[in-house]
Amino acid sequence: MFPENYFVDNFLDVKEYQKYEELLNSALDFNTPESSPKHFWELLIFDKNLKDVRNFNLVHTYVNKFKNINDDERLFDSIFDQIKNKFKIIVTDKLRILLVAQPSVDENVNRVWDGFHTDLESPEYDINDENMKMVSYYDDYYTSIMYMDDTDGGTDLENLFTITSKKNRFSIFPGNLRHRTLYSTKNQFRYIYLFNYAGYNYE
Repeated sequence: MFPENYFVDNFLDVKEYQKYEELLNSALDFNTPESSPKHFWELLIFDKNLKDVRNFNLVHTYVNKFKNINDDERLFDSIFDQIKNKFKIIVTDKLRILLVAQPSVDENVNRVWDGFHTDLESPEYDINDENMKMVSYYDDYYTSIMYMDDTDGGTDLENLFTITSKKNRFSIFPGNLRHRTLYSTKNQFRYIYLFNYAGYNYE
């Protein structure tokens, strides 16, 4: 079910991938999230110290089952079709679909900041409390990331390895696998689509 190293390259064909590039470009409005409509991007703050760019991501939510947000989940049909075709997983519940802009850091700065986590964690979780165990809303779900640019950033999987950002690379791993961001030193922002979903393997 899971591919080697938890990712595949060339996940979508060229035309389909270009659709998601166009969706990203329309979200950016001009060139950067700062110039996009303010209501579109939500500032996700990891802690109150805003002196470090690693403390925040810019996020736009397309689907959030827990807050009854659903801009247009049909935009992502081809993604879930490929999840079914390539990984033999039938998606039963689309929990979250996010577009995330992660700021880049200077190459001399520690490129990790946020701790290892799962995406659908308990709202009581304090990211600064290393002794607090993650509590997932769903016991059995999947996390996927579609990388939208070639950078030296990526996703650290706890006690495993790093998945590096590459255009049209698609990762899939169990939702309870803890992971964290490896910030890029290239470009102003690194862009990803993040998917959390429940489903079952039909093999």
